[in-house]
Amino acid sequence: YSLLGRERCLHDDGLEVTRVFGGLSSASATMEVQQLEYAVNVAYDPAVEARTPPENRQALRFQALEFIEGVRRSADGWRLALALFRSAGVSQQAKFFALSTLQSCLDRTFKSGEGPGLATTPPPIAPMPPEARLEVRLGLLAFIAEREMGQEESFIRTKLAVVLALCIKNDYPDQWPSAWVDLQQLVDHGNANTELWLRILAAVDEEIVSFHVDRQPGEVARNTAVKDAMRCHVDAEGRSAVAHLCGGLFQVARAHGAVGPHLASLALSTYQRFMGWIDHSLVLSDQVLDLLAASAALDSEMAEAALGCALEMATKGLSRDETKVTVAASLLRLLSPVADRFVDDREVS
Repeated sequence: YSLLGRERCLHDDGLEVTRVFGGLSSASATMEVQQLEYAVNVAYDPAVEARTPPENRQALRFQALEFIEGVRRSADGWRLALALFRSAGVSQQAKFFALSTLQSCLDRTFKSGEGPGLATTPPPIAPMPPEARLEVRLGLLAFIAEREMGQEESFIRTKLAVVLALCIKNDYPDQWPSAWVDLQQLVDHGNANTELWLRILAAVDEEIVSFHVDRQPGEVARNTAVKDAMRCHVDAEGRSAVAHLCGGLFQVARAHGAVGPHLASLALSTYQRFMGWIDHSLVLSDQVLDLLAASAALDSEMAEAALGCALEMATKGLSRDETKVTVAASLLRLLSPVADRFVDDREVS
């Protein structure tokens, strides 16, 4: 049968809405994806609702919600969600639902007694096994390689970044030791992919770095392990993952300062997110300070981002007096151009 045909019959003839959404085991993989997309559109797209006879709307929407919740809670729901996300021509609602489902599946690790999260309260659904997480990761990276990310809606790119951050949270460094190198390669493939990389780093800050009071002890321990690995694991050149990322952020900010201030300021804002917990040598290098000083002197959004970095630098916890003196000198060096510009503006007025 055809889902579109069922919709047409339902709309034209007002037929009963029972069994519009069949069981997952009774259809082919292609039919399952089509059925899931239709269910999502019925549940969340006002245009689909408007085409449904009023007497059938409530029952059909209830059945659609029941169906998609079954997919979300299914042990293999991630597989159908990934296939839906990668399908050509699907609606934005369907893409967002697919990514949200993948997010929920990856989050199960930290709400169970299994896996690296080691949480204490088991959920009714088992966490994703490593081979499933690998398939999700490879599928998402293939999607990025195949598509023009600039054509995707902003909320889709943000949700995609969150899912990839959760892949890191689950699998770095043991199952995905090359995570940071793999993702930083996005920078070599245009501005849209560069922005996606910055969104991923922002999601890493939210999902791994930042403190949240409602996180269970096992999840906090897992986040700490990821951050420790980022600081301690080094590549063939002797650079840690954090140093590698900071170098990438510096390059983006410097390369786009004149031609793409939005990307440059986003890179500096992302750098600010990391400054609070990385080694002070990555914060106080001459290259970084020169870039921040030059950016702070500009009359653009880059100045605001640079001053945000200065604020983070001033509040960074430092234990040695000589380091505090270095920070004070660095701040003076960074803020002097801003003070000079302020004095010049006062004289002109």
